[in-house]
Amino acid sequence: MKSILPITIFVFMVGLVLPMTAQTTPGSVEYMSDLVTPIEETKAATLKYLQSITKGRGAARVESKRKALVTETKAVLTDLKKKKGFDGKEALKNSLTEFLNIKLAVLEEDYEKIVNMDKIKEQSYDAMEAYIRAQEAANEKLDGAFEIVKKAQNEFATKHSIILEQREGDEIDKKIAKASKVLSHFNEVYLIFFRSYLQEGYVLEALGSEDVAAIEQGRNALESYAKEGLKKLETLEDYEKDSSLKDLAKNLLEFYLKEAEGDFTKQIDFLLSQDDLVKLRKAAEKSRKKEEINAYNEKVEAINEEADRLNKITQSSNNNREKLLDQWNKTSEKFLSTHSE
Repeated sequence: MKSILPITIFVFMVGLVLPMTAQTTPGSVEYMSDLVTPIEETKAATLKYLQSITKGRGAARVESKRKALVTETKAVLTDLKKKKGFDGKEALKNSLTEFLNIKLAVLEEDYEKIVNMDKIKEQSYDAMEAYIRAQEAANEKLDGAFEIVKKAQNEFATKHSIILEQREGDEIDKKIAKASKVLSHFNEVYLIFFRSYLQEGYVLEALGSEDVAAIEQGRNALESYAKEGLKKLETLEDYEKDSSLKDLAKNLLEFYLKEAEGDFTKQIDFLLSQDDLVKLRKAAEKSRKKEEINAYNEKVEAINEEADRLNKITQSSNNNREKLLDQWNKTSEKFLSTHSE
């Protein structure tokens, strides 16, 4: 019997096998290459799509890339269905078909929902968390699909004396895995920051309408969220020894906590003082007594002085907020770009 020489091909860490030519079961390498190569070629487009999202552009802003990826995947799937089995067996073909069907469903259904969620994600914390979790769930489905393909490839290789050698993976696979990993860490930090960021916006809105009850309620929630977020950041590990994102999130939460415990409390006291001033004015106008008029004038002077102090505090807070958020945007972009390239 003629001996069959085993060959060595590589299994990518994330993705599919691309066989190398060598002597083995006649036609098996060519068959495997014919089925796998078109799917391998779609990984570049997948990487571009994922990188676009990790660079902060959001699903809605890269919708054209998703649609192009759907079209490309459908074409590969159509061609694959026309292929025949090998030695009468279609296990590898069926697994690749299952993978493409899952990928197509994720792109067409899951990510279409994600695109719609992207448009309203900043309206509430729950909406933002749902948006992020939906992305994670979609990625998990794709990871599961890759495992189906790996299993089928291993079985095909074993049957036809093809040795699969594990390695780190080609450049595209590494980048896809890297982009997914960094996005997961970014999302974790972002949600911690976003809860307090959003809550501060509610407090500022209540201040604008001078709604003391809403300000107090919002201030209490902001204080609670900021403290809770700071505790979570303490237990969160740096990403590959890079603490820049986490450090900036900490700075922002400390700023929000300072507002909640100090600045906003002073604003509430000031609004209550204004209510007292109205009462003193009405009393002075009614009685016309000198002592009540003097009390009213003294209150006016004190409130004017307090208004000056609060205006300075507010201006300082506005400057600090603008500076910190600008730093957050720049740090986020640099963090994602550095660790996903």
